[in-house]
Amino acid sequence: MKQAMDFLSVIERAGKPRKNGLTLVRDPGFGLQLLRAHLETAAPFIDYAKVRNITPRLFPESLLIDKIALYREHDIEMFFGGIMFEAAYLEEKVDEAIGYAVRVGVTTVEISENIVRLSAERKLGFVQRYLDVGLKVLYEWGEKYPTAALDPERAADEISRLLALGVSGVILEEAEISILFKSEGGRSVLKELIGAVGAEHVIFETATTEQQVWLIHELGPDVNLGPNIALEEVLWLEPTRRGLGRASGYTALTKYPQPKR
Repeated sequence: MKQAMDFLSVIERAGKPRKNGLTLVRDPGFGLQLLRAHLETAAPFIDYAKVRNITPRLFPESLLIDKIALYREHDIEMFFGGIMFEAAYLEEKVDEAIGYAVRVGVTTVEISENIVRLSAERKLGFVQRYLDVGLKVLYEWGEKYPTAALDPERAADEISRLLALGVSGVILEEAEISILFKSEGGRSVLKELIGAVGAEHVIFETATTEQQVWLIHELGPDVNLGPNIALEEVLWLEPTRRGLGRASGYTALTKYPQPKR
């Protein structure tokens, strides 16, 4: 496909399927027509779309199935968020939730502990139940209301155990990133954590665009970001990854040789 303005150079990024530089968005419940409009331009830059809590419960199941298919047409995996798992856990219907995901064609789910608290043994047990039926699992790690920066050694140990079990990736809770972003030693903690588990295995759930820019600056354009990114923000984020725009300081332009005056 011929790209527009192809006489100009841009920082290239890997196409899909990607292992690094993932962008995960949050679907707020768009209808098919509005979703198609967003995907017309943003689809090449999106890897996963998260179902926002259990909002599909408010709409016809046929809409959910059609949206799963539409995302898949664009090589985007729609997945159920952790709140669905937690709601099913609280109602003792995890088996029904697993069966439902398989039936409607979802192949990835998120497991979280926003409301519930699980022992390490139960946590790994639930992950295994999803994996046993062929579903991929993203696990959200971290506290909703931390009072201090995470301990990178403890975090690395727990994340490594999840990855060894077969989790596809670990989402680092938004609040944990906010603490690192604000703390004086946040950069070193971040570097220590990803040095232990690998940046490709961690998805950073940022709260602000400033945090996204910080992570891109610290870890490079192929840092994994999401899944709380709004669909309409993708067309801002992708140019930022490539050093295009005020937020990134137009770093892409600094790579060009300067013309003679």
